[in-house]
Amino acid sequence: MGAVAALALTACEGTLVGGLSTGSTTSPVTPGTVPVEGPTSPPTPPGPRGETPSPFTCIPQPAPELPLRRLSRDEYRNAVEDFVRAALPMVATSVVSAVQPTLEQVPTDARVAAPGDTHGGFTRLDQTVQQPAVDASWATAVAVANQLTRPSARLGQLLGACATDADASNDAACLRALVNRLAPLAHRAPLRPGEADFYVQTAGATPVAPDAVADVLTLMLGSPGFLYHLESGTGPGPDGTVTLDAFELASRLSFHFWQRPPDDELRARAADGSLSSEAVYRQQVDRLVRDSRAAPVRRQFFDQWFRLDELGSLTSRLGTPQYDAFAGAERPTPALRGAMFNEVLAAAEGAVAEGLSLDAMLLDARHFSTSAELSRLYGVTPWDGRSPPPGAPPHRSGLFTRAAFLANDSATTRPVMKGLRLRSAFLCDTMPPPPGNLMVTTPELSPTATTRDVVANLTEQPQSSCRGCHVLLNPLGYASENFDALGRHRQTQRLFDEQGRATEAPPVRTDAVTRVDIDDDTSLDDIAAVTRRMAESKRVDSCFARHAFRFAFRRPEHLSLDGCSLARLDEAARRGTLLDAFAAVAHLPAFKTRRLSP
Repeated sequence: MGAVAALALTACEGTLVGGLSTGSTTSPVTPGTVPVEGPTSPPTPPGPRGETPSPFTCIPQPAPELPLRRLSRDEYRNAVEDFVRAALPMVATSVVSAVQPTLEQVPTDARVAAPGDTHGGFTRLDQTVQQPAVDASWATAVAVANQLTRPSARLGQLLGACATDADASNDAACLRALVNRLAPLAHRAPLRPGEADFYVQTAGATPVAPDAVADVLTLMLGSPGFLYHLESGTGPGPDGTVTLDAFELASRLSFHFWQRPPDDELRARAADGSLSSEAVYRQQVDRLVRDSRAAPVRRQFFDQWFRLDELGSLTSRLGTPQYDAFAGAERPTPALRGAMFNEVLAAAEGAVAEGLSLDAMLLDARHFSTSAELSRLYGVTPWDGRSPPPGAPPHRSGLFTRAAFLANDSATTRPVMKGLRLRSAFLCDTMPPPPGNLMVTTPELSPTATTRDVVANLTEQPQSSCRGCHVLLNPLGYASENFDALGRHRQTQRLFDEQGRATEAPPVRTDAVTRVDIDDDTSLDDIAAVTRRMAESKRVDSCFARHAFRFAFRRPEHLSLDGCSLARLDEAARRGTLLDAFAAVAHLPAFKTRRLSP
C-alpha cells in the first residue's frame, strides 16, 4: 500500500470509508496502491485472502430513542383489510374492493437512503407524515365504516340480532359488545379503562343506528393505536430502556415479518402470557419467518437492497437506429423489465426457502426465469416455476450475472453504475460525493472503442479529480463486460455508428483489480471470480447485516450504539442460513425493548 493510492483517494474529494454510517466510529481505510488499468508491470499478489473480519464491535449500551412510528403504506392497507375480515368475514372481499379507490389515495412511502448513500434506500425508513396521508387515512376510515354498516343486512351481521330487534333497551349493550370485539383488534392491545366507554358514548342516544355505528368504527380506524406503533412497555429499566409488553412484542413480530397485525395464534400467546417464555417466543419467530406471509416482505427487502428500481424501462430507445441495431432480433418489450425483477427475486427467495446461506445465494448457478423473452436472452428453456430450477449456462453463474444487474436503457453497458451498485449496496462502502464542478457525461456507444476503453479514457486519466473514485468503481463494472446492455453473453462488443451501421467488434476484457477489500490489488478474471471473492470475504454478509437492521428498525445504524445488534446479525449471516439471518433480527435485545424519553 503506497503513495499512488493516497493521491488517488485524495483526488476523490474525500476518503473512502468501509460502510460509513451515522455516528460511525469506523476509521478511514488506510490508503493503498490503486494502479491504473493496464499497469506496466503486474502487481505482486498479496497472498491468499480469506474472510474479512467483522467491522462491528459490541459495546453494550442503550440504542437511540425512536420516534413514534406510523404504519407504512403496506402495513396500513393490510391492517385495514384484516380489520374488515374480522368485522364481517362473509362480505370482506366486497368491502375491501369497494374501498380500494380510497385506499389507493394513501401516498406511497418515499425511499430513504442511509447518510452518505446517493442511491438506494428503504421505503421502511420513510416516517414522514404529510397532509395527503392524513386525509387519505381518514377518508379510508369513513369509507370502510360506511361499507360495514350499509345496507341494513350488514349492520345486523356486524352487531347481531340486538341491532335489528324491537327492544331498544339492549342497544347500548349491543354496541358495547361490538366495541369489545373490534376495538382491541384496532388497537392491537386490550382496551384500557375508559376506552370502551369512549367509543360507546360517541354513538350518543342511538347506539345501533347506522350513522352512529359508522362514527364509532371511523374513530377506531382513525385512532393512534391503529395508525401508529404505540409502545409504552412494562416500565423503565436501569439503562433507560423499557421491555415491550406481550401485545407490543406480538405486534413487532407480525409487522416485522408480515407487515400486518398479529394473527389469532400470536394474539393468544400474548393474552395467555406464554409469549414471554423464551421457548414459546422462539417457536413463534420460527413460525412467522417460515409462513408464506413472510415471503412478500422478504421480496420487498431484496427489491430495495438490490436496487432494482435503478433499471430503466429497456424500451425508451426503441426506434433509434443505433439501439435497434444493437438489440437485433431481441427487441425488448415492456414486460422484460418485470421479468428480470421476478427472476432475481425468485432466486433470492428460492435461496431462503431451500435453507441456503447468503454466500450460496451469491454463487447460485441456476436460472429462475419463467419468461420466454428473458430465457431467450439467456439461451435457456423457461423454468416451469414448480420443478427444481435448472442450471444456467457455464458463463452465467452467480447473482451478478442475472440480467437485472447487467441491463440498462441504452445500447452500451454502464460499468460505473454497475460498480457503484456492487461497492455501495453489497460491500457497504460509502463513496464521497463527486466534485461540485463535475460535468456528468454519460458514456454512449462509440463506433471505434469498447465501452471499457471509453469509460477509462473519461474517468481514469492521471491527475484527474475523477480517477481516485473511479479506479474503485470501474473495475467492479468491467468484470461483467462479457454481458451486454440487455444482459446477453458476449465475447466481443459489436459497435455501431449513430445510423446503426456496424463498425467494429473488438474483444471485451473482464480482468480487473476490483479491490473487494480496498488493500487487495489482486487481478480477478471476471464477475464470477469477483463474486467468489465477495463470498469468501464475508463482506456481503456484513453489508446484509446493515441493510437488515435498517429495514427492521426503520433508521440507519449508529455504529457506536448499535454495534452489538450489528455484530449479532453479521454472525448470523456469516454462519447460518438466510432464513436464520432474517430470524436473527427478532432475537436481538433491541427488538424486544425501546428507549423512551426521560
